[in-house]
Amino acid sequence: MTEKEEELKKSIEENLENKDYNFLRGDYFYMSTIFKKQNKQIERLRYLFLTLYIDFSGMGNQNYVDRYEKIKRVFKINIWQEIDFVRKKLNINDDTILKIFDETIAKYAVPLPFTYFDVETIRKIISDKLNEEEEEDLFKKYDPLHVNPDLRSANYKVELKKGHALDTLPENYVLLDVETTGLNPKVDNIIEVGCIKIKNGKEFGRYKSIIKTPIELSGKIKKMTGLTNEILNKAPEMETIAPRLWAFLKDEVVVGHNINFDIQFLYIAFFETLGKVFDNDYFDTLKLFKTEYPQFKSHSLENICDELNICASHHRAMVDCLIVKEILDRIQKRRNDDEITIIKEDLTAELASKFALKLIKSIDSEDYDSFEPVLKFCDDLIDNDLATAKLCKKCGDIFEKFEDYEAAISFYNAAMDIDPELNYYKKIEKLEKKAYNF
Repeated sequence: MTEKEEELKKSIEENLENKDYNFLRGDYFYMSTIFKKQNKQIERLRYLFLTLYIDFSGMGNQNYVDRYEKIKRVFKINIWQEIDFVRKKLNINDDTILKIFDETIAKYAVPLPFTYFDVETIRKIISDKLNEEEEEDLFKKYDPLHVNPDLRSANYKVELKKGHALDTLPENYVLLDVETTGLNPKVDNIIEVGCIKIKNGKEFGRYKSIIKTPIELSGKIKKMTGLTNEILNKAPEMETIAPRLWAFLKDEVVVGHNINFDIQFLYIAFFETLGKVFDNDYFDTLKLFKTEYPQFKSHSLENICDELNICASHHRAMVDCLIVKEILDRIQKRRNDDEITIIKEDLTAELASKFALKLIKSIDSEDYDSFEPVLKFCDDLIDNDLATAKLCKKCGDIFEKFEDYEAAISFYNAAMDIDPELNYYKKIEKLEKKAYNF
C-alpha cells in the first residue's frame, strides 16, 4: 500500500471504531479516487459500492417529503457516473458488475446500525439503475413507505442498536425529554428537546432548544405543546443543534419517562445528521415509579403529578425533565427518611456516624431543609451513644452556617463530651454572644 492508502486505512478503522459513519462514507469515496488515479478499476469499483452502501443505509430518517428529495439526490450523484465509467472502461457486463458488488459487500461491508434499504434491495436498485431506469420510478418501486403507505403508522417500529437498559438509577446521568410531531420516528420529527445533567445527585447543567420542522403540526400537538409552525420556523434545524446536543449527551446515561420513545427519535436524528450511533445506556423512570407508587392507577407523568400535588404544565421538553427530577428527588428524600429511622442494636458509633456523614455529604449544602431529617438522625445517635465527636462537630458546623447558634452550641458541647481532649470553648463563647445578643 502507498502512504496515502495506509493513512486512509487507519482513518477507516478509527471511524469504524468511533461509529462516525458520515466520515466513513467520505473515506470510502476518497479511496475510490486514489484507485482511479492508479488505474486500479476493480478496487475503485469496490469502494464506490461501499460508498453507495453507506448512502442507502440512512434513508427514511427524515420526514416523507424530505426523504424523497434525498433519495433522488443519491440516485443522481456522480457515483453512478463513476460506476458506469468503470463498466465501459473494462468492457464488463451488468452481471459482472453485480458479481463484484456481491463479493464486495460479503467481504468488506460492515454491519450498519440503521439500514433502510437491505443489501438485496440495493443490489436491485443498482441493476435497475445500470439499465437506466428513472430515479422517480426507482423511488416508487423500492421505498417501503411509498410502496405501502400503511407502514407510515405508529405501528411501523424501528429496530435500533441502542445501549443497555439499566436496572438502577446511577449517580450521574442526563434527564432527557423530546417533543415530536407524532408517534412514529420513521416519519415524524423532533420539535423540541430538553436535558438536565445530574452529577452526584446535583444539577450540573441544562440544554434545551425548539427545532424547525417542515411537517405541519396537528391541532392536537399545538394544543399539547403550545408550539406552532410559525414559532418553529424561527428555530434552528436539527442539523444545526445536533453537534451541541451530541456533545451534551456524549457517554452519559440518559434517563426519562418512557425513555425508549425519546431514544428512537434521537437515534435516527443523530444518525441522519451526524452519521453517529446513539447507543448510550439508559434508565426508564416508568419502571421505577411503578415500583415506588404501586397504588397509583396510572403512571403517566400527568397522573403522578396529580397524585403528588405537583403543579406544572405538560408536554414541553424542559418542563417534563423538571417534573421527573422533582419526583426522583421526592423518592430519594423518602428513602433517606426511611433509612434514618433504622438503627440496629449492634450498630457501632463508628459505623453509625460514618453512615450519617455520608448522608450529609450527599446533600445540597445550600438547602437547610434537606439537612433537617439527617440532623434529627444525628441527634438520635447522640441519645443512643452512637455518635462520634467528628459527627457532632460536623453537625455543629452545619447549624452554625445556617445561623442556628443554639443547636450548634449543643452539638459542639456533645463533641467535647465524647472526646474531652477537644476544646471548642472559645467557639461556643462566640456563638453564645450571637445567640443571646450579649
